[in-house]
Order: sequence, then structure tokens, then C-alpha cells
Amino acid sequence: VEEEEEGEGGELRRPKSAAKFRTVSERRRMSPVRDMKRKQKKVSDTTLVPEVDFDWDKAESVPLFKKPVDPRSGEDYWLDPSAISSAADGAMQKKKKNRRPVDRAMQAKLRQEVVNPYKQNWILYAIGAVLVLALLSQIFPQNQPIIRIPDL
Repeated sequence: VEEEEEGEGGELRRPKSAAKFRTVSERRRMSPVRDMKRKQKKVSDTTLVPEVDFDWDKAESVPLFKKPVDPRSGEDYWLDPSAISSAADGAMQKKKKNRRPVDRAMQAKLRQEVVNPYKQNWILYAIGAVLVLALLSQIFPQNQPIIRIPDL
């Protein structure tokens, strides 16, 4: 129900808008939805860098996409095989030089840790025993136990 305002001469008039009677949350809820998109700022001409005289003759052009070249064809690059082998040998010697010797106790401990899961495989032994019993019952059928189940 809209409230009425007192006008001139004591007469009641209807208000122009009911918006002033709304709470802040009602005004927010009734306001139109705003776009969440960012608006791009317009670039003014004053912010652009003035064009400098560019010497196009000295410019280097590089393709955006290189065509695939097979290294064996020699178009891509060439490496001297003797230089590669000598560099590789030097790197291997450097690695061997920096390698610390592993003492025998550590080697034995590591070997034991690797082998133990295979030695202590009790589940495999249990499965093997069941398979052997099943095989024996198939080979010698007369020795099978008979379990009598009472009829209820």
C-alpha cells in the first residue's frame, strides 16, 4: 500500500516515486544487472609513439615458421664427430673421477632389500600348496575325502 503525502492545503497526494521508501537492499535488488565484461580503454592518438624513420635495407627478416630440415642432410648444422667423441669421453672421465666408491656393506644391504620381497613371498607358497593338492586330487581320485552334509 503506497503512503500518501500531505500537499498544500492539507490534501493528500500520491508520491511521484516509491523509490524513496525502499530500503538499501531493495534498491540494490531492483537495480538492473551490470555487465561483468571489462570495457576496453580507447587509445588516444597522443599516447602513440611517433614514427621514427626506419632503415628497411638493414632490417633482418626471419620466417615465423621454420621448415623442418633433416639434420642428416647437413642443411641444419654440421658437427665434427671427432670433437663430439672427445667431448663425450672427457665427460665420462669426469663422472668416473667424481664418483665415490660404495663400500661392500652398503652394497650387501641394498642387494638384501631388493631380494627380500621375492624370498619372503609366503602367499606364493600357500597358493603353490593349494595347487599341488588340487593336482594330486585330480591324479588320484580314489583318495578324495567325502564330506557328508546332513539333509535338513
